[in-house]
Amino acid sequence: MSSKIYVLDGALLECNQGFTPAKLLVTENKKVKIQGQFKATDMDVQVPQTFGQCKLKPNGNSYRPCVPALQKWTKTTKKSNLGGSKKWLFNDSECMCTTGGKITITDTTQLNLAGSVKEEFKNIAMTIPGAMMGNDKAPKVV
Repeated sequence: MSSKIYVLDGALLECNQGFTPAKLLVTENKKVKIQGQFKATDMDVQVPQTFGQCKLKPNGNSYRPCVPALQKWTKTTKKSNLGGSKKWLFNDSECMCTTGGKITITDTTQLNLAGSVKEEFKNIAMTIPGAMMGNDKAPKVV
């Protein structure tokens, strides 16, 4: 089972040449959602808020403002499944800015609910008449 997590609209990004995180705006997928948010693709390169100032643009004792210019993402799904050549982003996907910074994902905005769903199922199953516990302690309805 893969430990990779899909990236969703509003994911937090970090630039190694910037000072503040920024959010990714998903514009290339308006069909597929997870947890009510659109999944990000390798063609999503819009960052409405910047990374603050850019370390690659010195200006005296400070730096000039960041102007994000993201290139196509790498470390994505292998196959296209949205149409065209768009591929889904994972939590370890990355891209470069044309200025020279490396962009990584620090928060996919996807909640990991698998554990809580499994616990909730166990709690519900225990109240069902006829539910029995097997050797693996998982409820089974007979």
